[in-house]
Amino acid sequence: MYEKFYRLKENPFNVTSDPVFFFSSSNHTDALSHLTYGIEQRKGILLITGEVGTGKTILCRTLLHRYRSYLDNNIKTALILNPSFSDQQLLQLILKDFGIQGNFGNKFDLINALNEFLLEETANGHNIVLIIDEAQNLGVEQLEQIRLLSNLETEKEKLLQIILIGQPELCEKLELSSLRQLNQRIAVRYHLLPLRRDEIKKYIKHRLKIASSKNSKNNVRFTDKAIDSIYEGCKGTPRMINILCDRALLAGFTLGTATIDKDIIHRCIKEVAIKSNQLIPGSTKKKSSWYKNIYVLLCIFCAIGGLSYTASDRYDQPFMSLKSSVRKLLSIRLNLSDQSSLSIQKKAVLPEPDQTGLAGEDEENMYELYASGYNFDMQKNYKEAVRWYRKAAEQGHAQAQVNLGALYYKGLGVGQDYTVAAKWYRKATEQGHAQAQNNLGVMYSEGQGVEQDYNEAAKWCIKAAEQGHAQAQTNLCIMYSEGQGVEQDYKEAARWCRKAAEQGHAQAQAILGIMYSQGQGVEQDFKEAARWHRKAAGQGINYAREALKRLEQNYPDDNDFLIDLQKPIY
Repeated sequence: MYEKFYRLKENPFNVTSDPVFFFSSSNHTDALSHLTYGIEQRKGILLITGEVGTGKTILCRTLLHRYRSYLDNNIKTALILNPSFSDQQLLQLILKDFGIQGNFGNKFDLINALNEFLLEETANGHNIVLIIDEAQNLGVEQLEQIRLLSNLETEKEKLLQIILIGQPELCEKLELSSLRQLNQRIAVRYHLLPLRRDEIKKYIKHRLKIASSKNSKNNVRFTDKAIDSIYEGCKGTPRMINILCDRALLAGFTLGTATIDKDIIHRCIKEVAIKSNQLIPGSTKKKSSWYKNIYVLLCIFCAIGGLSYTASDRYDQPFMSLKSSVRKLLSIRLNLSDQSSLSIQKKAVLPEPDQTGLAGEDEENMYELYASGYNFDMQKNYKEAVRWYRKAAEQGHAQAQVNLGALYYKGLGVGQDYTVAAKWYRKATEQGHAQAQNNLGVMYSEGQGVEQDYNEAAKWCIKAAEQGHAQAQTNLCIMYSEGQGVEQDYKEAARWCRKAAEQGHAQAQAILGIMYSQGQGVEQDFKEAARWHRKAAGQGINYAREALKRLEQNYPDDNDFLIDLQKPIY
């Protein structure tokens, strides 16, 4: 209706999941990294969760688009959008989407046909991926069927990679005792968060750019205050941003203006909230609580070796005095996130080029440079990786800058040089890159490549932590507990520790268990301590297992507590 007025070729804010409009936010790029790692390493079952409207479906469609086009023709995919069927009907739908034809009388015939298909495709060098969207709608029987499908494997590798995509309720369902075997087999997990405030402007510009005609530039302008109002109204949820911006463009068209200001946005917030009968957080009605559960417990690295989040020998200690400091108890130090190169991380993805600030050819060239570095990195040809990463980094590619910093930090393909590593991390921080912010903060804390400065360390860790970076949140917990660069404050330490723990960060879960045991920053609560130690122990933290044993020894008369403590650890 308004496209011609704004010189657009199509509606930029449709709520359909068109991969052409996919926006590579830091969170969505990271989710793609996890998916790509899980698929290419044949990890079996992968889990992506996120609140309503955070972009789960467009994420899986983008993954499909990439694999069906230029990334890898050896990967064959099937997508189930509506899994609300019986377990046998679900199997029939899966076979149909893979193009498997035949007359199958029962479930055995269906599974046998799928197994033969998988063996044949694997023998031909193909990797088969099944994506199930809206997986929170799967019943226990269907989820158990998914687990059985994951049993289809050779002696060396999984024949079928399964991606479950759903709302946080799926995590709650997987906690059921009857589904513990399936829950245990999920190798890669990731929770999608809404867009950050600084990403919303880029998101809107990106969609407008895609919807613009090649021969003429659109004339739409959202003021900075309008962007702030959009964030306050939608809390970064992409679907709500689309609905609100679509209504704002319609309002601008009616008023005859191409400039969308905060007044237009405020009117549209009220209008959308009333007419859709669906409350937008921040509108004049009572606020919805949907976004309060953003930090759903997810263990994104339970099976990924080499990440800085994984358990290490520094946790292999007996349970010590409750009055010991958190850091001494675990003998921990601040950690750099994903400090190793991409081939060590085993979870990298070729992100889409940055959609803002570059002309088309320059943007494509920068992406190709990064892709070359990535390919050499995965081949462990670090010298060539350094060369190509540097080319992309010099053009402003933030992830290339971070990867180059990691290679200099580790001395892979180049002489170890903390000063150069810090330089590249700093360049990436100028683009708001959370991983770089955390790593630079740790280098300030350790005096590596920069003069030791705890205030600077805290400043950078806070920036990363506020973006939801779990390792930075854990580091900040340690800094607040010790008064390192910030005023000592156990409540703040516990607050940041909880944020990381609720994202599934094993180290943070162990520390939070200690804080509940000691009553540091939180009210002393041994049941809560046991709950968090159990989660950490489930990720292989040996210290947490010892803590649970000690709690069992110290409270032999509390039968209910003992029953909880003696439950199997998964």
